[in-house]
Amino acid sequence: MKALATDRERLPTALDAERQVIGGLLLEPSQAPKLLRTLQPAAFVDQLNRATLAAIAEMSRLGEPIDVATLLSRLQDRVEFADTSAAAYLADVGRSCVTATNVAYHASLIAEAHLKRRIHLAAREIASSALNGHAGDDLLADWGATFEDFRREQTGGNRFKPITAAELAAGDFRVNWIIDWLLVEGQPCILAGGKKCLKTTILCDLLLSIAVGGCFLGQFEVRSARRVVLFSAESGAGVLQETCRRIAASKGWELADVPNFTLITDVPRLDCSADMAAFEAAIEDAEVIALDPCYLMMPGGDAGNLFVQGEMLLNLSRLCQRLGVTLILCHHTRKHRSADLNSFDPPELEDIAWAGFQEFARQWVLVGRRERYVADSGEHSLWMNYGGSAGHGGLWALDASEGSIGDVSGRRWDVTLSKAQEVREQAERRRDDDKARRSAQQLEGDVRAVVDALARLPEQSGTKTDLKDATGLYQSRFSAAIASALQDNHIIPMRITKGNNQSYDGYRLSLENHHPDTPG
Repeated sequence: MKALATDRERLPTALDAERQVIGGLLLEPSQAPKLLRTLQPAAFVDQLNRATLAAIAEMSRLGEPIDVATLLSRLQDRVEFADTSAAAYLADVGRSCVTATNVAYHASLIAEAHLKRRIHLAAREIASSALNGHAGDDLLADWGATFEDFRREQTGGNRFKPITAAELAAGDFRVNWIIDWLLVEGQPCILAGGKKCLKTTILCDLLLSIAVGGCFLGQFEVRSARRVVLFSAESGAGVLQETCRRIAASKGWELADVPNFTLITDVPRLDCSADMAAFEAAIEDAEVIALDPCYLMMPGGDAGNLFVQGEMLLNLSRLCQRLGVTLILCHHTRKHRSADLNSFDPPELEDIAWAGFQEFARQWVLVGRRERYVADSGEHSLWMNYGGSAGHGGLWALDASEGSIGDVSGRRWDVTLSKAQEVREQAERRRDDDKARRSAQQLEGDVRAVVDALARLPEQSGTKTDLKDATGLYQSRFSAAIASALQDNHIIPMRITKGNNQSYDGYRLSLENHHPDTPG
């Protein structure tokens, strides 16, 4: 097997095509809206070309004319052109491109090179993870999710399926709630989240709540008790037993007394007719079922086939509809997010991994971390984003306290849901308080530096210039420190006459700060 490329020069690029696209858009600006829907600045390797396409995209979005003069004015303000003449750059682009006829072709070359670089990067990350102690199942899940996303982009799939007026008029769209404003009867649901985001634990809380007719996460009321079956093949019976015991205890129940709940520690292979027949028999009397995790149900050979995978999900959904069973799939979200999202932003529908799953879900519960997890703390700060085609939806901050195995009282399941806006406002206040505290600490240190510097100067006094040089503070910090020191009577203003008989503004220590070893 050939080694992965280790230097940028060996990765595929399309530098000439980048300039041809920019030049072509300047020659024929009307092509910009359509081209920019599929070609993003991030696909460009050369930073000048990338900055230029970003400027053109912004101009197109704002409805500004895309011409050399307008573009030049924008480029001159960009940091990428700090050391390069934007005018010379555009002139060079103009000389290299004489026609806009082949813009689409050159754009395809850029997109192809960008895709290959992304595949290479993903392969390197997976290869690195394979050497760093990551579980093989996790690696396979990441591999499948990443490359299915690439394949989905190439096939150009669209989850927005049309419904005719006749179908809309004849369809039965009445909504029956299993959990008020969160889970609708008869519509497939996906509960998805990142690694170690408590997906299975939250799923167990949901199913136990449905089985008893209780309250999911202490917030969402279950309309009536229903028979549930949990298929879970990843955690094992021991872990699931401990998890369900904790959840039942948090609700004031004994797990042994919970009705309507069945656990099966396996999942069916969706491509295996024998598995599906046994699965159908197992859920005949169920009203709600959950399958955890999805990747163990998918055939390895067809994991990259959008159409095979979509057909299997559709067949699973049809089976559940025929039996009157509401289906919940426990799945994972993508490791890599859109460039405009960071790791701790609320999860979105587009974060659901693998082609077809976003389209399949008629409702969803998505969980993701709000903050980085502190190892062994058992304290989880999560987002929970839910919604569905019935028009329901919401975003909550979910704080879960599990404790650790070493705790005297053992592990627990204490959950609190808070409105997202409240949590964001609290976080903003904390940031403001932290900023104010750091500023106060900095000012206190700067005042101390002013006082100490005066104490070292002859006669414990000096001009502004003497004092500023002695403290080494920037002007803004020095001015703030002087103002604070004056206000608190640490220093006293005075006029100081230098050897040139010129008088300057200066300061001396107040009596309470006067150093005893220095005559005043």
